[in-house]
Amino acid sequence: MDLLMLYHRMPFPPNKGEKFRSYPQVIQLAKRHRLWLACFVDDRDDYRYVEDLEKLCHCFQAVPLSKRLALSRGAWNILCGKTLTEGYYGSQAMWRVVQEWSAGRFFDVAFAFSSGMAAYIEDLPVGRRVLDMTDLDSDKWSTYAAKSTWPMSRMFGTEARRLAARELELIRKYDLTFLSNDRECDKVTDPALRAKVTTFKTPMLLETYESAWGIDRDQIVGFVGTMDYKPNVEAVQWFAENVWPALAERHPEAQWWIVGRNPTREVRELDDGQRVKVTGAVDDVRKYLKRLRVFVSPVQAELGVQSKVLEALAAGRPTVVSRQTHEGIHADDGEEYVVADGPEAFVDAVGGLLEDHPRCEQLAAAGIEFIRRKYDAPVLMPRFEELVMGASEPQKVAL
Repeated sequence: MDLLMLYHRMPFPPNKGEKFRSYPQVIQLAKRHRLWLACFVDDRDDYRYVEDLEKLCHCFQAVPLSKRLALSRGAWNILCGKTLTEGYYGSQAMWRVVQEWSAGRFFDVAFAFSSGMAAYIEDLPVGRRVLDMTDLDSDKWSTYAAKSTWPMSRMFGTEARRLAARELELIRKYDLTFLSNDRECDKVTDPALRAKVTTFKTPMLLETYESAWGIDRDQIVGFVGTMDYKPNVEAVQWFAENVWPALAERHPEAQWWIVGRNPTREVRELDDGQRVKVTGAVDDVRKYLKRLRVFVSPVQAELGVQSKVLEALAAGRPTVVSRQTHEGIHADDGEEYVVADGPEAFVDAVGGLLEDHPRCEQLAAAGIEFIRRKYDAPVLMPRFEELVMGASEPQKVAL
């Protein structure tokens, strides 16, 4: 069958957040279907993967996205009573690609990844429309509004209200919408709309993390993530203020590594040149995960599933997470990772693992097994394909 697929970023390789989710989708659907795939590229480094996607797809197009122009479009959309999100991704170049591909051609399925890409196909004559919204981004903007001062708080609040209404409109128009976990799905309270959403867990390619298995005895605590993403920035700042001083005093040999691309000035300033290390972008995050004795996720925002935690568990890292992170994943507290609710709990949990190597090995093995049972891509993806193609009812199949 012919599938039109639109992504807000290049779905290759599986090395960060949304790409853990999008890459297996493309791999799975390319096995038996003709893919007409277009995506935005906002990172020049991503162009080196164009050839890989051209081999997978019947037709592939990478559309450049200037962040400066995208922000201008988003600001204009806000002034015009629309959403910043759709203005940011509202590219005439992308519209031309979709119009050219759909002229005289019927797509059996049109698939959009993220609410920002949904407008391109919401009125397109196709057999079936599927949207992977992942999370309800309106909640993210509400959080930003609550933590910001005027005038940004007003702009963020406006975006939250408008996008929330738009998300419900898209769920109504699309045949099926995926969200990352049951917590996100349950935010859709209208029964008719709730029946049109289902959970699709972020799939992990477990075998790619085998090189990181095994626990080092070095006392290195680490966090991995995109370090210009506001919830991640706030998480490491919170850890630096509330946890690290007591932990560093309790364990004089401990180090704290913050691993991830695009660290903001606030994050870079945490690097003290001695015990706190901010790496910036790295070629292979698995090499850094392997060095960690303990992985921490002190994220305080209730936003979807923290894929960085899934990656740490797949790599066999003993992991300590905040309550907010735990509620998006729901592994067993104390068996597959440790939930720490507050600064003192974080100090005790991380410090305890630095002191207890057998306990680390136990958690590492349990975390790997958890990913194998709940998030392993070979298990999830065939059922994902069934739902995309309309072979299963969403209320009966929750991935």
